[in-house]
Amino acid sequence: MSVPEYRLPAMATTEYQLGLLVLFVVIDVYAARKQSVDIQVPIGAMFDHSAMGSRAALEYKIVQHNAHVDVEDKGRIKLKSKHSDKYLDMHDVYSTNTEFCQLVKKGLFTIFGTHTVDTLDALEAYTSTFHMPFITPRTAINNSRAAYTIFMQPLYAKAVVDVIMHYEWKEVWYIHSNNEGLIRMQQIFDALAAADYVLKINVIRVSDMDELVDKLLSMDKRQSKTEKQILLDLSLNESEYILRSVGLSELELSFFKHGGMNITGFRMFDYNNHTILKYTKEWERSKPQLFTQMGDRLTHEAAFTIDGISVLIRALTKLKNKTPSLFNQYLNRHNRMTRNSSKEMDCEVEPVIPWKLGHELIELMKDVDFQGYTGRVTFDRYGMRRSFSIGVLETTTSMALSDIGTWSQKKGLRISSPSIIRLKGTNTAFNRTRIVTSILTEPFLREKENWQELGLEGNDKYEGYVIDLTNKIMKIVLLSNYKIVPVKDKKYGARDENGTWNGMVGELIRGTEPFLMEHPKELNLTGNARYYGYAADLTDRVCKFVEVSCAIRPVHDNSYGRPLKDGSWDGMEADLAIAPLTITAERERYIDFSKPFMSLGISIMIKKPEKEVPGVFSFMYPLSYEIWMCVIFAYIGVSVVLFLVSRFSPFEWHIEDNTDGPSVTNNFTIFNSLWFSLGAFMQQGCDIEPRSLSGRIVGSMWWFFTLIIISSYTANLAAFLTVQRMKSPIESADDLAKQTEIKYGTVDSGTTKEFFRTSTIPTYQRMWAFMSSAEPSVFVKGNKEGIGRVRRENGRYAFLIESTANDYTNQRKPCDTMKVGANLDSKGYGIGTPLGSDLRDKVTLAVLELRENGELAKLETEWWYDKGQCGTSKSPKKQETTNALKLQNVAGVFYILIGGLALGLLCAGAEFLYNSNLEAKRRQTTFMSAVKSKAHLSLKGEPEPITTAVGDQIDNSQDIPPNMSMSTYTYTPAAQLITFDGYADANTHTQV
Repeated sequence: MSVPEYRLPAMATTEYQLGLLVLFVVIDVYAARKQSVDIQVPIGAMFDHSAMGSRAALEYKIVQHNAHVDVEDKGRIKLKSKHSDKYLDMHDVYSTNTEFCQLVKKGLFTIFGTHTVDTLDALEAYTSTFHMPFITPRTAINNSRAAYTIFMQPLYAKAVVDVIMHYEWKEVWYIHSNNEGLIRMQQIFDALAAADYVLKINVIRVSDMDELVDKLLSMDKRQSKTEKQILLDLSLNESEYILRSVGLSELELSFFKHGGMNITGFRMFDYNNHTILKYTKEWERSKPQLFTQMGDRLTHEAAFTIDGISVLIRALTKLKNKTPSLFNQYLNRHNRMTRNSSKEMDCEVEPVIPWKLGHELIELMKDVDFQGYTGRVTFDRYGMRRSFSIGVLETTTSMALSDIGTWSQKKGLRISSPSIIRLKGTNTAFNRTRIVTSILTEPFLREKENWQELGLEGNDKYEGYVIDLTNKIMKIVLLSNYKIVPVKDKKYGARDENGTWNGMVGELIRGTEPFLMEHPKELNLTGNARYYGYAADLTDRVCKFVEVSCAIRPVHDNSYGRPLKDGSWDGMEADLAIAPLTITAERERYIDFSKPFMSLGISIMIKKPEKEVPGVFSFMYPLSYEIWMCVIFAYIGVSVVLFLVSRFSPFEWHIEDNTDGPSVTNNFTIFNSLWFSLGAFMQQGCDIEPRSLSGRIVGSMWWFFTLIIISSYTANLAAFLTVQRMKSPIESADDLAKQTEIKYGTVDSGTTKEFFRTSTIPTYQRMWAFMSSAEPSVFVKGNKEGIGRVRRENGRYAFLIESTANDYTNQRKPCDTMKVGANLDSKGYGIGTPLGSDLRDKVTLAVLELRENGELAKLETEWWYDKGQCGTSKSPKKQETTNALKLQNVAGVFYILIGGLALGLLCAGAEFLYNSNLEAKRRQTTFMSAVKSKAHLSLKGEPEPITTAVGDQIDNSQDIPPNMSMSTYTYTPAAQLITFDGYADANTHTQV
């Protein structure tokens, strides 16, 4: 049986093929789109408080990488960090395990974090169970064999042993503070055993740094004449000085530098490397808040974290390129990476479902090989760094911290420079001429006017606060030979990019003592015998070794050249630095300071606003307009109430005899009530008083009210009229931070700018954000430029300056600046001396004595206020002249007086004309005749006969009351109030 053959029509076949073609095109387009769209890979983070810098480095590296992807690598892998806002206690196994389980539920590819000896085993167990890669910036605590952990910091116990063998130490003291120290000590034992080197190790455990110092002091007392080799195994948070650490160059070495100790240590990278400097500067510029979490520069642990991110990115890229189909299985519809087809892992689910990509990813991480910030980055099968090298550093009593060689796994220890010959210097005579360095800045130090014409030299050519202070200190410490020399580079003292110090601090550090010194001339020594010190002894030994004759000849131009590349100092230029030199932690590491001789802080300088011109009605300022309105309403209200109670009270009505007969009257009409209230308010009174109880109650309350108001007004009036007020747009740093209209800035370099950059106070952080982003720049080159900008911009710029300079400038012409608000911080000026100087303690005691007897306060008053040019002082006599009352303060009172007099005259004129008109109508005479008669009466005391319209004359004297003459005015006082029954029937009014 044959199967029937079925053929599609030609048109149908074509359509079918076209449909398949469209389907494949759609699939290819979707796949291409899936490959080109950015992929977000989630990673976790677990850090403790000691690793704030590492966490900040992780966040910034992710931001930087993702930004690079957006600009140049579309379709590449992006990272997204997921972590708790809280820092973990990595010594707590329970909390660490809980955080790990919370993180793995979020679909992570890798977890970054720190560890301790307490939690490493648990973390390794969890990562191995779930196949979750764990990258840590720290080293393995033991010979770990964990399959899913990457240790970015290498094991360096072998390097320590090689240094011990190089110096041929036979006994060391190993000081540690925790259990991790014991484990690292075991690593050293293992390395010693492998090298077959015999070493005696004395182990000391300390609980804190105070105990450490006590141990070192007791060791020095017991064995003061023997050398001691000490291995310090302490955390960065516990100590400012560590020997056995790959981060030696991060530490503070002032405790050892000039105290008779030599330190050898290691580092994984050089801070002065161009690539690292560029990276840290870009970080500080783009993300200053993240940068401040790490400190002022990149730490070793942060560098390990950055390289760890690079390890992950390279491994993910390899995984994506190597197995794209497997990689795409973990892309969800939003192109974000997930695990196990979006199924979350759970620590509480049995059986455990490990991550399918974990093994592949960790193997690719171990397979990377690149040059990172911490050198070559490659790993062995256990996730340990291999093929790495570290720099060997050393600092001695005569050499700054510098490289002396390298150590690598393949070649071991290689010393590139010979060991330093360490000799003790010899002290010079106490009364030799001491060099005092200072800086020319008013009012501390300045040259006298016409000093050249007067032929002044040496200390006599200078004047200022520093001169007076130096003279007083030298008298106390019994030094008569000293010379004040302004600092050559006109700088206070800061570290250059190459690590050397400039300014006054540099002059104190650079020392001919103890290198080369000259014996007193009285000894009559000649040749090389005239000199002694380190250089003299070294010259003698070298010349004997090479068998040549040497003559020591000091240079006559006192030129030292430039700093050496290894950072060592080549000479000293000063014994003391008496100047406005701020005591800072960084400077204290390299020079000694006395107790502060002056306290100061960062302050705000603004252009002095124009003094507020007193208004015409400035006498009203003691009370607000609201109070004045309330007083007016109270006055009207009291008058109305007094009128009403007087109308209703029968005791206010009384009978009065008039020419027309007796009549019942009430004195408190509405106008009399207003007059009574006004008289009481003005503390004057009037000829009417209330008779009724109700009226007296109202009057008494009004009197009490006016007593308080008038007393308060009088108390404030003096201050408002005598004190000239100035309206300042800002009063504090908060006012500056809350507005953007007034710009503000600091000197472009120095402690003030650094204060705002590193501050953790929200107000100062907002101020730093504003200053760092302001256009044009608000930073200036120096105080002079900043003060000039304040004056030029007329209140639109505020300068953040040290309070001493602020106060002094405010006392100098043109007297147009002022300080507002309190100081933003507190610091002090100290007298600097070289480390170990014989003058340090003496100068400190001298400063304390001058402070106790008030000499420091007198000096400050003399140079800041008594010699000021703006007429302001702490003297009360000058305050009196400044606060004298001026006419413009009370001009409004005179205006009101003149206005009242004019109004009274107008009212009198109106009354005169009004009464004249009534008189003319009543007498049926002309208006002018009545006016003349009234005028004659007012001027001469007797009326002029009035002429009627028909020409008749009328005698006005008949209208005069019988008890009054035309030339005499009689005043009858009001009857005295006896009872509440009313007044006697007598005329109690003033009559004319």
